[in-house]
Amino acid sequence: AYQVIIICLRMSKNINLSIAIARPPRNNYYQRHPYPEDIFLLIEIANTTLGYDLGEKKQAYAKAKILEYWVVDVEHRQIYVFRHPQADNYESEVIFRQGKINPLAFPDISVSVSSFFAEN
Repeated sequence: AYQVIIICLRMSKNINLSIAIARPPRNNYYQRHPYPEDIFLLIEIANTTLGYDLGEKKQAYAKAKILEYWVVDVEHRQIYVFRHPQADNYESEVIFRQGKINPLAFPDISVSVSSFFAEN
């Protein structure tokens, strides 16, 4: 099981997501949720919510200027990587089915696409 994290987008509602990589220290968030400028990377694990995650949620994150947003498509074993928000969309969209992804905020770290999926 994973913990659901709520982030404040300074919008009309909070949005639930699977993983947030935020600026330390952790105790900054005891009294408040992270703001968009605190977020390095958001990762949504989409098992049944793919359309929502690639639509409304992606637009909300782009509007909030979240620099990088990943959607893990569990059914198709691929990861959508969105970078560089512009208005209500992202300038860059790449789909990874294999290999490694280097987060913008941590270019020396490689995340294996296969690490998100259980072996059959």
